[in-house]
Amino acid sequence: MGINQYLLRLMKTEDSPRKAQNSNVLVGSPGFEPGSREPKSPPRIPIDWDGFERWLLKGYHGETVRLILRYARGYGWILWRPSGIGVLHGLSRAKRRNVMASLASLSRFVGCYGYWRRLVKEAGLKWEKRTGLETVMSLFETNLTDILEWLLEAVRSLPEDYKAVLVFQALTGLRPGEVIESCRLVRSDLDGYLNRELMALEHWRYPERFLRRSKNAYLSFVDEDLIGMVLEAGRIPPKTAIKSALRKRGLPMRMMDLRKLYATTLREAGIPREAIDLLQGRVSQNIFMMHYYKPYLKELRTRVLEAIRSIKERLRP
Repeated sequence: MGINQYLLRLMKTEDSPRKAQNSNVLVGSPGFEPGSREPKSPPRIPIDWDGFERWLLKGYHGETVRLILRYARGYGWILWRPSGIGVLHGLSRAKRRNVMASLASLSRFVGCYGYWRRLVKEAGLKWEKRTGLETVMSLFETNLTDILEWLLEAVRSLPEDYKAVLVFQALTGLRPGEVIESCRLVRSDLDGYLNRELMALEHWRYPERFLRRSKNAYLSFVDEDLIGMVLEAGRIPPKTAIKSALRKRGLPMRMMDLRKLYATTLREAGIPREAIDLLQGRVSQNIFMMHYYKPYLKELRTRVLEAIRSIKERLRP
């Protein structure tokens, strides 16, 4: 199946189905069957947190699920005590965005999403996403030397399998959760994952892992050396294990900074912001489909590999 069929099928899928595979088993709380009128307030029943977690895992990666659960547990009381929603105004913009997204998921699960939206509107809250200007400013503020020094220290002190993940991320610009999934797919399904003509890992072929509601990864350019490094590594560690290993060596967790390092390196090499956004999954699936043709990607691949050569040279032993 080609990319157009994959992505068109994905875009037609419902955002959050309320039934499990067995159509007689409800995923959400009892008393709110699909098709019935939504209650004006949440049902006063204990939250099935295990069921909520399973429901979330159908649409999100593990790290995102843990974040949603943490904020839903911490702020879920607002759904039952709406007079306290004002506390969200006192949170930082980023945290407020995460808390509101978590409560939206929880309200969907218990069957009162419309009620939650009314609370948001009445409280004067807005769904604020990171603007393009904020993204650009973040890149300008990135200290490449500082991040590279951290990466070099981590590479020198970590075991080979941990080191492989960090180097792979620095040279592909994937998000932390995505780079773990990508390394594991390289080891388990390289023939189906790697487009050898473009020398690109086609993440879009695995929509359940890389294509989500707001954060996507479509493809990453690689070379034989990078693929060989991952294949020769041992077990690919989870993000939590990498964080723990860094802490034991007195190093902070800076995997998200490696994503900035990649983007900033490409920007300084003159690669257009639109191309960087495509490679880092900050464009819609429709926009990606418009750019998925070989002449453009071959030219972009040449420029990208040339740009990240400086990072590779710094990492040479």
